[in-house]
Amino acid sequence: MALPVDLKPNTKSNIMDLVARAGVDVLDWPNYKHGATNPGANPKYCYEWALKQPGEVVVCNLWFENMKDVDGHVEQHLVLADTPTKSETDPTRRARRGRMSELLAEAATEGLPVRVIVLDGNTRAASADGKTHVKFRKLDPETWSVTYADRTAAKYVLRRGLAPAKFVDQFDLKVPADGPLTSSLSVVTTRARSREVSKFALMRASGRCEYCGSPGFALADGRIYLETHHVVQLSLGGQDNVSNVVALCANHHREAHHGKDADLIKSNLQRKLRADA
Repeated sequence: MALPVDLKPNTKSNIMDLVARAGVDVLDWPNYKHGATNPGANPKYCYEWALKQPGEVVVCNLWFENMKDVDGHVEQHLVLADTPTKSETDPTRRARRGRMSELLAEAATEGLPVRVIVLDGNTRAASADGKTHVKFRKLDPETWSVTYADRTAAKYVLRRGLAPAKFVDQFDLKVPADGPLTSSLSVVTTRARSREVSKFALMRASGRCEYCGSPGFALADGRIYLETHHVVQLSLGGQDNVSNVVALCANHHREAHHGKDADLIKSNLQRKLRADA
């Protein structure tokens, strides 16, 4: 299926105006040498690949030619880290890619909408001089969202027209998922857990159990629920880091703690985490 005809830009709007229309505060743009006459050319902002309005929206510049149809949905797949076949030598571009990765990871974790400024012209790879040349740009009226995020590998999938999902676990809802199944009185030792680690595991899982692949269930407000789990329990010396924490459906979380196949689940999860490292 072809991409929508109206998605490709045929005008070149001012980047600051598009960013403002997307919901990002641009009050600081005039604060540079030529800000009084040309605030949209502020180099602190105008060359960035992604910007944000904290807690509200992330805005990304994406090339039309890199968008593709996937089962009837417009998507763009991004790899923002250096790879063995593609290493970024320009420190400025590398920094921009890193900032874009962080913002997309934040959008995935916090369930923020993504607004896309669609670019058309010559990408760096297609240009004779090795530089990008934007001929046209426009703000896509549709909202996008991050549907897959691997912060470690800096790999992301963005989809057009899909409301973002926010992923939550038992600690967001204060559900005692690690507690005894039945007990009239229990004494629980609370150990410090990093919410950043838990959020990373939820983001990596992208709404699916990392053991069986089943989707987490949607709460009444649209958030997707999974339960985060330490593969090696903290009480047994397990570390509270991304190499030991996974996101599981409620059934497999309970089974990982109390089931007869708990050891098998543990070894399979350890194997998966090693493979994904």
